[in-house]
Amino acid sequence: MKNWYIYFVAMMAICGLGCNRTASKKQVVQIGPADAQCLNCDTLGTTVRMNMIQNHYPLDTKNVYAILLNPKRKSLIFGGDWTLQKWENGSWMGTKMNGMYGFGDVGMQLNFAPDYYCFSYPVSCYRITSGKYRIIQSFHDGREEITVSAEFWIDK
Repeated sequence: MKNWYIYFVAMMAICGLGCNRTASKKQVVQIGPADAQCLNCDTLGTTVRMNMIQNHYPLDTKNVYAILLNPKRKSLIFGGDWTLQKWENGSWMGTKMNGMYGFGDVGMQLNFAPDYYCFSYPVSCYRITSGKYRIIQSFHDGREEITVSAEFWIDK
């Protein structure tokens, strides 16, 4: 048993020395731990709303991404249609498409109502220049239509 203990201590010392050498050669910088913010209905509020994942996108971006916050967990019905508008001369104007495109308008509804939905919007089918834009999308909760929007910038 004594030999087993000595062997175990020796192996731990060797492994410890090897780990220290590897870390010191690579000079890995230790940073603080990641922090997670747990959201629930109390912190999300009560209003269905949409926020962009990023506020700024490059001019050559293909898609922009948004999160629809659904704090009351309403079962929402939505289609594939959405609107892209650009802020020009003090008002929101429709953005022209690059060609002929159409939206599938099949009503979609999940069997459960999540706290949030993630959406990807293919803005590459529009004639995009630098400036301020917004996405508009409508949802229905069975009783009323809910229209939300989120703003973002396209940079040069």
